[in-house]
Amino acid sequence: MLRILLLLVGLGCWHTQTEAQSIRRQTLCGVGAVQTNGDNLRVSSSFGQKSIACDVIFNGNNYLRQGFQQPITIGEQPCDFTVSFEFEAIETDCGTYYNFEYSGSADLDEATFEWEFGDAAAPATSSDPNPTDVTYQTTGQKTVSLRVFQDDCEAGAALIINVDDTGFGALTDITDNACFGDEDGSIELMVFGNTGTASINWADGSTQTIRTGLAAGDYSYTVTDDAGCEFSETVTVGGSTTPLEVAGTVVAEQCDGTQDGSITLSVAGAADGDLEFLLNGSPATASSNVISGLSAGTYTVVVIDANGCRAEAGFMVVNLCEDPQIPDVITPNKDGTNDVFVIPGIENFPNNEVFVFNRWGQAVYDVTGYDNTWEGTNLKGESLPFGAYYYVVRLNDSDETIYGGSLTIVR
Repeated sequence: MLRILLLLVGLGCWHTQTEAQSIRRQTLCGVGAVQTNGDNLRVSSSFGQKSIACDVIFNGNNYLRQGFQQPITIGEQPCDFTVSFEFEAIETDCGTYYNFEYSGSADLDEATFEWEFGDAAAPATSSDPNPTDVTYQTTGQKTVSLRVFQDDCEAGAALIINVDDTGFGALTDITDNACFGDEDGSIELMVFGNTGTASINWADGSTQTIRTGLAAGDYSYTVTDDAGCEFSETVTVGGSTTPLEVAGTVVAEQCDGTQDGSITLSVAGAADGDLEFLLNGSPATASSNVISGLSAGTYTVVVIDANGCRAEAGFMVVNLCEDPQIPDVITPNKDGTNDVFVIPGIENFPNNEVFVFNRWGQAVYDVTGYDNTWEGTNLKGESLPFGAYYYVVRLNDSDETIYGGSLTIVR
């Protein structure tokens, strides 16, 4: 008759020698344990606190499972779901592989899973709820952790296992791209556990151990050794998903020599950290992203983020004491010369308004955010006839600058 021994253990550690064959003495730490002995022995235990003495031992058909399921809650409110997991070791001719199974209460279709399998694991991470075929390059204690995200809540659990045997697999050393659109990522494979020569086959046809010049994205490979052992994985070369961009608004110089123009910069897609600014190729100081003390003229601003990524934009600072040289004649005949009504520097005032009136004071054209593309058409897009017109330009800047004058359309 199979004997069943039930032990309730207080805080602390206890040692026992089981009577079944192929099972060694182990230390269990925690608040409770259940042990059976006989053929196909199985010992399970759940624990509230982490201890270096608690691990998992496999031997033949018998195994001792121990763990430290201690959920981690984020924020003041606990999550509506629990996080726990179990695992088993599978012994094969190619070594030992581990299967993990989520046993918490999160919705598998709604939740996101982040597994980390510990030192020298292959693969190192997984987003599968129940990852399989994880192996290790080295033996010893490994910390396996799981974090689960659902409904804006995050919780986690960790477990220390003892790896007694390695398997056949590969570790990866990945270099991500620093900037959006770069192709300087790399992947280096380090195959372990092979009994002979290992062949590498990437999904894109490459057979290299070291891949360079890679764009951001997923890369899949399979390694096979002479004994027929096989290991497959898909790894990701990271990189910024948004380009670094710079835009800005301009405050005009009030009068010649006052040097009170400025450019207020708006930067998007930058990596965390300080920004560096170059103004016409020279370092510039931007207080709260404002480059001030500017005279009328054209400027090129380069922004460099903490990753060394660069973005560039051009600006024109106008002088309000001077005529901005708005043309008084356009010839929209599609010959490529003087076809468009161009207002110098208007792009620096994105909230501008432009109005065009005929000789009777009727508005024939108006637009907000004019971008130097008008070719003498009315509000319906129809070509206006030859003749004299009048324009009003509102920059809608801090000084409420307004320009006005006559304009002749010649066809």
